[in-house]
Amino acid sequence: MSYRLPFGDCADFAEAARGVVAPLPKMPVRTAGGRVAWDLATFDFIHDSQAPANVNLSLWRLARQ
Repeated sequence: MSYRLPFGDCADFAEAARGVVAPLPKMPVRTAGGRVAWDLATFDFIHDSQAPANVNLSLWRLARQ
């Protein structure tokens, strides 16, 4: 699949960034009771590694945006 897709073309990333209203919070989002509801830090591995062989490369590229 990767041979058919233009992964080198990052114009869509620039277009998406232009429409950003606000950045995502760097800290965990907590419930009223204090439990962590969402923590983007759990997805930091996406920025530090190569795509695993069993991952859809288009989705991996979007996640790295």
